[in-house]
Amino acid sequence: PGGVVTGVVAPPAYYQVPVAGAPGGSGGGVGGGAGMQVDAAAAAAAAYEQERVRIAIAASLEEENMRRAMQASLEEAERLKAARAVADAEQAALDAAIAASLEEDQRRRIRMQSAPSPASSPQTPRPPRPPSQSLI
Repeated sequence: PGGVVTGVVAPPAYYQVPVAGAPGGSGGGVGGGAGMQVDAAAAAAAAYEQERVRIAIAASLEEENMRRAMQASLEEAERLKAARAVADAEQAALDAAIAASLEEDQRRRIRMQSAPSPASSPQTPRPPRPPSQSLI
């Protein structure tokens, strides 16, 4: 009979339903309005339970979204790892090609340095050709 339902399921204060002004809600009449207080308490308990379920569902959805984001992040990390391995292999191939080219250039230089130069090598003059008879 205070006009407020309390102590049923111990919902938070914002779920307490005022019943003053409802028929029998102020304690008048036969039974002192106990039926209205029970109905209001049941409504408050149902609203409290509904809110609790809504919060649980929201938390579950948030947890699922976080799990999906984590999974996507792990998959992206794997893709990046694979791309890095490919890039490393390509870089190794380029390094090997550059090294081979440098070795070939070095060998060519060594050959050119060790070969006698045309000016310093004694050449025997060719004997003069006999005049050709076919040009007449």
